[in-house]
Amino acid sequence: MRYKNRVHRSFSSATSTTSARWLWRQDSRDGWGRDRMQVSSKRQREAGIARATALALILVLLSLSFASLIWIANGELGQVHSAGGGELVFIGDEVHAAEPAPATAAVTLTAYHGSLHNHTGYSDGVLDPHAAFTAGRQRGLDFMAVTDHSEQIDDGEWEDTLDQAISHTVAGKFVALAGCEYTNNAEGHTNVFNTITRPAYVDQGYGYAEWVPTLADFYAWMAQHPEAVGQFNHPTWYGKNFNNWAYDGAGETGMQMVEVGSGPSGVWSEEEYRQALDHGWRIGPTNNGDTHTDQWGIDNLGRRPDPRWCAGSDAIHASVCHGGWQCRDLPPGRWSVDGTDDPQ
Repeated sequence: MRYKNRVHRSFSSATSTTSARWLWRQDSRDGWGRDRMQVSSKRQREAGIARATALALILVLLSLSFASLIWIANGELGQVHSAGGGELVFIGDEVHAAEPAPATAAVTLTAYHGSLHNHTGYSDGVLDPHAAFTAGRQRGLDFMAVTDHSEQIDDGEWEDTLDQAISHTVAGKFVALAGCEYTNNAEGHTNVFNTITRPAYVDQGYGYAEWVPTLADFYAWMAQHPEAVGQFNHPTWYGKNFNNWAYDGAGETGMQMVEVGSGPSGVWSEEEYRQALDHGWRIGPTNNGDTHTDQWGIDNLGRRPDPRWCAGSDAIHASVCHGGWQCRDLPPGRWSVDGTDDPQ
């Protein structure tokens, strides 16, 4: 019995000790768990407080906004009414007169009528630049360009063209322009204005002419002469539409115009113009005579004036010779071949 009691006591003692150790470990674990639970609960409480605070702020802001809307709707703040050309602003119970908007200055629209494609006997036309400019001014043109084929003008004829353009220009009344037609029969014809030297498709050995054998060379020549202004001529004639309007950045600055209308027969190239725009060219439409007779200025009834926002020969020079022919400068609407406006 004593053995049994001893064993029991020993077992009980051992068991108690073991239980105590286990309970200590368990208490330690439970305490660690309680600490984690306390930290987690603390974070949850803080997050809950933050969410509640944010929600409260949102509700306050919404309430203030709604109150402001009601306030304004009731005419208490910032309500504006027109009154005899002016404005009345209600602020609280007070009424204040708003400052009137400044008047817009009137703009005068001046239209210039001219022709930018004409030939004389210096190439395949008749007479000379003096006769052409004289006739153009007598017939009421505001500006006119003589543009003989570059490959056919010798140095003396070119110097005379330049001199006649200067002598026939009358400030505020008439502007005479000297130009040439670069006659590339393989890819297309172009007019060039505002240069002393000129491009030539065929090398004739002239001192003022520079040999430019291809369209790509022509665009490069234009880039090397930033003062030059170019016009694509009659793109439907002979099917020469400048390699289907393939865009070349070298010609971007200089090429400003395209002949949508050309010649006494009223050749119309509106679809070609649209294709040019689609391919990236930023050019404005013109309608010229391409005159080879003595009917300068009167042989194409489809020509329309060149609208500008200023007057005088300097304005025309700036318009034609300094990039004024961009599409953005032209008025809205379309121009018809018979000379009547078609405001579409």
